[in-house]
Amino acid sequence: MMNLVPAPSTLRGVGARLRSLVPEGRRLPERVWSRRHRGILVLLWMHAVGIAVFAAVRQFEVSHVLLEAGAVGVTAVLAGVLPGPRRLRSVIACFGLMTSSALLVHLSGGYIEFHFHFFVMVGLLALYQDWTTFILAIGYVVVHHGVVGVLDPQSVYNHGAAWAHPWLWAGIHGAFILAMSAVTLTTWRVTETASALTEIVLDSAGEGVVGVDLQGRTTFVNAAAARMLRCSAEDLIGRPLGAVILHPPDPAGAPCRLYANMSVGPAPDAAEDFFKSVDGRAFPVEYVSSQIREHGNVEGAVVVFRDVSQRRTAQAALQESEARLRQSQKMDAIGQLAGGIAHDFSNLLTVIIGRGELLRGRLTSSSDRETVSLITETAERASILTRQLLAFSRKQVLEPRVLDLGEVVAGMASMLRRLIGEHISFITAIDPNGTPVWGDVAQLEQVILNLAVNARDAMPTGGSLTVAVDTVLGPEPQVILTVRDTGGGMDAATQSRIFEPFFTTKMAGKGTGLGLATVYGIVQQHGGTVGVESAPGRGATFRVVFPRCAIQRPALAADSSRPGASGRETILLVEDEEMLRAVAADSLRVNHYTVLEASSAEDALRLVAVTPARIDLLLTDVVMPGLIGPELADRLRRVRPGLRVLYMSGYPGDGTIGSDDTFIELKPLLVKPFSVGELMTAVRSALESGKPSLTVV
Repeated sequence: MMNLVPAPSTLRGVGARLRSLVPEGRRLPERVWSRRHRGILVLLWMHAVGIAVFAAVRQFEVSHVLLEAGAVGVTAVLAGVLPGPRRLRSVIACFGLMTSSALLVHLSGGYIEFHFHFFVMVGLLALYQDWTTFILAIGYVVVHHGVVGVLDPQSVYNHGAAWAHPWLWAGIHGAFILAMSAVTLTTWRVTETASALTEIVLDSAGEGVVGVDLQGRTTFVNAAAARMLRCSAEDLIGRPLGAVILHPPDPAGAPCRLYANMSVGPAPDAAEDFFKSVDGRAFPVEYVSSQIREHGNVEGAVVVFRDVSQRRTAQAALQESEARLRQSQKMDAIGQLAGGIAHDFSNLLTVIIGRGELLRGRLTSSSDRETVSLITETAERASILTRQLLAFSRKQVLEPRVLDLGEVVAGMASMLRRLIGEHISFITAIDPNGTPVWGDVAQLEQVILNLAVNARDAMPTGGSLTVAVDTVLGPEPQVILTVRDTGGGMDAATQSRIFEPFFTTKMAGKGTGLGLATVYGIVQQHGGTVGVESAPGRGATFRVVFPRCAIQRPALAADSSRPGASGRETILLVEDEEMLRAVAADSLRVNHYTVLEASSAEDALRLVAVTPARIDLLLTDVVMPGLIGPELADRLRRVRPGLRVLYMSGYPGDGTIGSDDTFIELKPLLVKPFSVGELMTAVRSALESGKPSLTVV
């Protein structure tokens, strides 16, 4: 049996085809709609005048003439001047035209020729491309012919057949209006399809596209523009574009920037500005404003723009990254310079300290000995500068040990007073019961120094700086370093970022943004925490908390006069700095060691080759021309197994890099500058150690 029921897919296909024939009612651009509306208004006025003339010719009463012509004229006035949405004006114009058609049929006595006026007007009103207007026109014809024509056929038709069968003639006229509607809808759909591609392309564009007329009123808004401006197209159509979206708006009387930047030609120049959405959000844009020409005349402009917020953010991030890179490179270069200065300075201080101690040992006058002691003490205090330079360049040797944080602060007090200036009062408060912590003295000094400098910069006109060290006992004893100033303080947003690298509130060129970041890193390495309490106008208080160490502080390094520091062994001394090599050799000989001197690794190799006697210790500088110290030690151990090594360096790190790019750990290591006592203790310790002193990783 044949199945006559269409498949669902077939029905869906037919439905889609039928829907494709129905106009979508796409909104006409404002400029096109206005032009068509003006034409229909002219036609309305022509109808008002024509109805008056036609009624007068047919000798109707004057009141009748004025009433009917006036009714059409009123609709023409309202459709032309009434404010509000354009759909309302088009509906009033539709009502006026259909009323004029009904009046002409009535005034003619129902002549069939005047009925075609209805059909023409229905097709004409489709120019609005608005379903509301079109359905209203059809509805008017249906009501007029289906109601008035049936109930009072003499007022609509002028022949007896229609009077006798009004329903039949209403159906005939309905068929006419149906055919006219079909033709009109087809024309409407074809016109709509022709413009749909352009609208789809514009609505699919990622850039905002806005059209304006010569008065600056918006005539077109695509989907991207509406999305960026956070409104619908209807919210902007007809409104002055510049006053709505420019941020800030143009001054009163000034030409609109959108027109001032208008370009002519195939490659218009892009301008940058700020637009604002209807909710007040301002955003940066790049836009091009081009002329709209029709028949050689400028009719307006089209503005194509894009939101460049993300690009601006990326550019700002790139610039910040480049600035950080330049700053990092500059700091690295300064660090390299500081490390080099510290190396050379350490060599000079070692000579001064060593020669002073040797001279002091030969003097008998107490006043002379005190003078030399002052020289050596001054040199030892100068060595603090080298430690600070090495800390800055991050090439200092880390020597964590148990130390008293209060003593560290006390030792820096005089330097800090000079550093902060006389316009700031300086107060220290140190727990007298001791504040032991486990840490590296150079790095903890760096923490105190950076916090003091930060406080000084916060008080350019003077104030008070307090540095306190306290002990908090409990299940987990702590030592708290407090640095308090009376400066301008910080808001919460600044406090949240002060420990970020390169973040600074100082003027360009006045700060690196690394001071507090360095503090944070050092404190973290020491197992501590750092925090800040501040408010605008109330100064700032930094609190650094370290675990309190219960281990007693170890004894100081042995002096040269301490028993056991001297010896009878043979030492090979390799140092390229002649004065430093001489003072070290003299110090060793005074303490009964036999010393073989070499100014380079090559000299040392030649000297060992011609020396049959036993060599107990190699005392060598790390960085030298030719072979570096660890490489020399490796070469000598091949011919003198069991040779012990002691490295010395004023440009130290945790290790160094060999010629084969391997990392060589330096142990044991004597850090320059050193005193004669420190030299003797290090040499004795190296000689008595049975452990290998060179580890290649």
